[in-house]
Amino acid sequence: MGRKRAARLLVLTLAILLVSAIGGGCTDRTCDYVALGSSIPAGLGVEKSYVDYYAELIERDLGVHVEVHDFSRHGQSATVLLSRLRKSEELRDAIRQAEVVTIWTGWNDLWQELDLYGREECGGEDNLDCIREETANLKTDFDAIFDEILSLTSVQDTHVLVAETDIPVVKSWKYKGWFDTLQGPCYEEWRAHMVGAAEARGFTVVATYHALNGPHGDLPLDASIVQSDAIHFNEKGHRLLAEMHRAAGYGPLER
Repeated sequence: MGRKRAARLLVLTLAILLVSAIGGGCTDRTCDYVALGSSIPAGLGVEKSYVDYYAELIERDLGVHVEVHDFSRHGQSATVLLSRLRKSEELRDAIRQAEVVTIWTGWNDLWQELDLYGREECGGEDNLDCIREETANLKTDFDAIFDEILSLTSVQDTHVLVAETDIPVVKSWKYKGWFDTLQGPCYEEWRAHMVGAAEARGFTVVATYHALNGPHGDLPLDASIVQSDAIHFNEKGHRLLAEMHRAAGYGPLER
């Protein structure tokens, strides 16, 4: 009996150590998760966004409790996010304490320019000057956002995930005859910079673009995963986004 009891105790101890190792990046079996971005992570039109579902997946996979600190806002641009990162002590302290940070941003910086493009008031011979200018600003904002996060934490301590986002207006652009002109300067250019800047800093990029818009980026979002506006995700869509984040791995949380 003594040997059997000792063997059981050894197995139990090893199991505890294994779970501890898997969730090793979390303090006292709790992970703090900071969500940054726009109406997608904020969950416009739904009860729970991918942020909530991703938190549930972390809990299930790593055996930890996840505290969500959602700083995403409907309509929040990358420019506004950068300002909040620099000025909000609440947000800065949350990132210092976070084991997980997710980012979904970009499109809200360009809606005004797209309106100018539609009215042929964007400037330049090809009516794209305002989009080029704002895309250049957006690239600068991405660099500054990422550097600001790294001034508060490190990739050894925090799993930072940056979503590629998607093109939510493929159908509309094709209907208007804009798609071939705008796909590059209004999305793929800043996406490529964002991905490169994130990877250069050791962040994890969540490959949402081709998964959602097809291998050439020219397919509308599937009607089964979006709300009636064809832009914001429904429950099924948010669950899919959470699984995409999960598929990117858990980085330092697994050490």
